[in-house]
Amino acid sequence: MELKQLYYFVTVADEGGISSAARRLYMTQPPLSAQIKSLEEELGCTLFTRTKKGTELTEAGKLLYQRAVGVLEMADAAQREVSALGHANKTIFRLGVVSSVSVAYAVNWIAKFCEMYPNVVIEMTEANTYDLAEKVRANQIDLAIVRTPLRLGGLDTGHLLHEDLVAYGIPNHLAKDTTISIQSLSNLPLVLYRRWEGIIRQQFEAQNIHPNIKCLCDDAHTAIALVEEKMGIGIVPISALKLRKNEALSYAYLTQPSISSDIIYITKEDANHSPIASLFIEYLKNQTAT
Repeated sequence: MELKQLYYFVTVADEGGISSAARRLYMTQPPLSAQIKSLEEELGCTLFTRTKKGTELTEAGKLLYQRAVGVLEMADAAQREVSALGHANKTIFRLGVVSSVSVAYAVNWIAKFCEMYPNVVIEMTEANTYDLAEKVRANQIDLAIVRTPLRLGGLDTGHLLHEDLVAYGIPNHLAKDTTISIQSLSNLPLVLYRRWEGIIRQQFEAQNIHPNIKCLCDDAHTAIALVEEKMGIGIVPISALKLRKNEALSYAYLTQPSISSDIIYITKEDANHSPIASLFIEYLKNQTAT
């Protein structure tokens, strides 16, 4: 199995067919079909099936696609890192950041870090916490800045900041001294991060309240935007409010009970950190020390 074959396979899967993949690869269909057939023969299974909608991955194909994308990303990263090392001693640092932390904190952290270490090239990946954790486990990124809650199997972690969640977009008459109880939100439509859905449901149910969840999403930008489109009340980390465009909307801290989240960094368990990753960890600790 060669990297070229994996690249061809991923392209066919992404394009949904041999003909469109061949056009994207600037090659004719017969040699591309031959490469896919050769890969299937080597693996001893069928990777694609034809349907009325076009070419689709089999279960084996779906598994190979997940692995192949990771392999190609790592190969590409290795090529860039080696190339950078040969040009003015540049160092590649592959960093993942969740969206709510990116705007609130990470942009400033990264800019100042690069001022201190001008030969560092940051390759930044923005995704949700779960996706970034999997990329760390797969060695696709060196370190990620994420939020709890998080399953930490196979990961080392370090605490950076603690934040409360707030209700954003609440009617002015419900906010009292910048706090609001869960009971006050019982009949209002809610916009939630999917990853906090379970925790928020538990908190509501502990008060014998059934939450009125209007929308679940995975991104801080999306949650804030939906609130500002009057979709409902957003329950978001306080720092996510830096993403808002309508500062006239009210927010309040949740009480009875409060809900919070920690910002942490994650790396592979027992990993021998690269020198630049170790420097960044120490830098983060200094930036967030209280």
